[in-house]
Amino acid sequence: MLNPDGAEVYQRRNALGIDINRDALRLQSPEGRTLKRLRDSLDAKFGFNLHDQSTYYNAELTSKPATISYLATAFNYEKDINEVRSNAMKVIVYMNNIIQKYAPGQVGRYSDDFEPRAFGDNIAKWGTSLILIESGGYANDVEKQEIRKLNYVSILSALYTIAKESYKSIPEADYEKIPKNDRKLFDLKIKNITYELLGKDYILDLGINRREVDDENHESFYYRSMIADQGDLSTFYGYETFDATGYKIVPPKVYPKKMDTNTRALWNDKNSPFKSGYGYFKTNFLPPLGYTEMPGHFVPDSYKLPDFRLRPGVNPTFFLEKDGKLTHAVINGFLIDLSKPIEKQQFGNALIYR
Repeated sequence: MLNPDGAEVYQRRNALGIDINRDALRLQSPEGRTLKRLRDSLDAKFGFNLHDQSTYYNAELTSKPATISYLATAFNYEKDINEVRSNAMKVIVYMNNIIQKYAPGQVGRYSDDFEPRAFGDNIAKWGTSLILIESGGYANDVEKQEIRKLNYVSILSALYTIAKESYKSIPEADYEKIPKNDRKLFDLKIKNITYELLGKDYILDLGINRREVDDENHESFYYRSMIADQGDLSTFYGYETFDATGYKIVPPKVYPKKMDTNTRALWNDKNSPFKSGYGYFKTNFLPPLGYTEMPGHFVPDSYKLPDFRLRPGVNPTFFLEKDGKLTHAVINGFLIDLSKPIEKQQFGNALIYR
């Protein structure tokens, strides 16, 4: 844990306000100076650089997330390969072969573009074979428990091949066979949806991402989703994909009466206003938090719903209709099947508008 101040408040920068991983040359941060002293005192032959990466990375040309990405860091702009870097490549090949047994197809190769200020690149330059392990996304693993296991297996397998020196016989060229990282994943992809604009129907794909918003106490988070992209997204993928061929988007409505209850029973009831296309609900009491676990946005009595228009950056809240009947709701980027009980579906939260 190199950045305890940043980790405490879920941000990359430290208390000084700088990115420690861009401080390997100036060494202005106390954390950076500590890391440099430690590396120099050990003069280790191998080092492991452990990071998180975006959950939206996928293994190139596949729909699978790059749950683990590896990199033998470059030590110059030319990306030359000396013995130090070659050894890191060979160990990574061994690690990848093991991880494929547990997460097949879910390994990527991180970009080896040289960053002269970064610690990983400089540690390789200083003579340590540097192995970067980036932890990305894994379906239905918000707390990254499965990814922790994969990190453990990765490091254990690396230590094994280093101890046995078996990595030395691994072809360096096998490193290039690991798929590159790509960034073509959405949390939810809705494809082939019919969207009416100015009296004409259009066929669109929607890519929706669920952004995590840290609460003020940094103890939990809620989702504030957005449309990340729309149009022809045939080269993109989703952790969840819904083929909406034959479905039409229906704008949400604001329920005209104030709600006296926020129990889930109301949303499951066959006569629920939610199932009639109401996605926004006025209530006598707005909870203090910025979100609600109910599948509908809570709004004050004065709330006016803006004109409905799909575009990147807006919150995805609408309904789907097929053959004249509402079948699904998308509330804050979560797809809900109206024919099934809410509690049996994966739903994060809706939002509270004040």
